[in-house]
Amino acid sequence: GSVGSFPSNITVHAGSVLFSAYTQETGSELWRYDGTNITLVRDINPTADDIGTGTMVGNDSFPAWLTPLGESLYFSAFDPMRGGELWAYDGVDATRAADINPDLNDTIKFTPNSSWPGQLTVLNDLLYFSANGSTTTTNYELWRFDGAVASLVIDIHPNSGISHSSHPNGLTVLDGALYFMADDGVNGYELWRHDGGTPLMLTNI
Repeated sequence: GSVGSFPSNITVHAGSVLFSAYTQETGSELWRYDGTNITLVRDINPTADDIGTGTMVGNDSFPAWLTPLGESLYFSAFDPMRGGELWAYDGVDATRAADINPDLNDTIKFTPNSSWPGQLTVLNDLLYFSANGSTTTTNYELWRFDGAVASLVIDIHPNSGISHSSHPNGLTVLDGALYFMADDGVNGYELWRHDGGTPLMLTNI
């Protein structure tokens, strides 16, 4: 039709094009083009709402930050059971890779806990990203995923006062190191570097 599917986050993985796209039936979900056919990878958020005319409209999972690593494609996506978390597509199916900001169960919730992974970047076969690991005060810090476990790299911003987040942003790899912007709560947003050891602030301009 004339509405458009708005393909975005277009990424090549294992000889196919993966992307986020919208249909009325599914909402915004992860799709795959193999050179011949376009298919839905998975309806991650399977819920739908009646828009008032008896027409059901699918709710979105908003796949974003599609990033290949090894045999998998990692991305951020939302489902109503566990919220916005880290997902992985292995060429067959998409599954939740980590529940960083966990919920107690898999029931559908209006506002499930979410870590909202973003800025996904690969360094030395590890996936680095910003995520909110708190169920109370929002706390976006630098995390990494090794293919099995997600772990906090460093808590840059002290967990006190109104803000607990350093908000790592602009993650970029150069010569075996990860560079990013973050706020330590004292010096404001400055340039940081991580080469596998403890991340260090490089600038205080």
